[in-house]
Amino acid sequence: MMGDMYAALYTIGVIHVRIGWLPRSLQQAQAIARSDYGQNIYLSYADAQRFFECCVEADVPAPGESLVVFAGSKAQGVPHMDLEPARRLLGYEPQDRWPENMPFPLEALGGPLEQ
Repeated sequence: MMGDMYAALYTIGVIHVRIGWLPRSLQQAQAIARSDYGQNIYLSYADAQRFFECCVEADVPAPGESLVVFAGSKAQGVPHMDLEPARRLLGYEPQDRWPENMPFPLEALGGPLEQ
């Protein structure tokens, strides 16, 4: 609601982003490795960069309007976030899947992982 208010009050376009799980520490990466759900909402650093570049370059929303989208990488299994609005409105196409482009060593996650 705050973003909607700013869009209307200051006549700017606002993009509300529900981001996936972007691991900011080794402990968070280890938690994702133990969680099927976490692996399906993973957001790689490279995909985050691609996503926010799409936001900056997008022609939408118009001044005074706002939109809501999800940002995540490709799901391992059942997707828990609908990335279609980000594709359609912003041109975002995720490239990575857990654990691709993670800034932590795979061996530190404990257990065999495919990359």
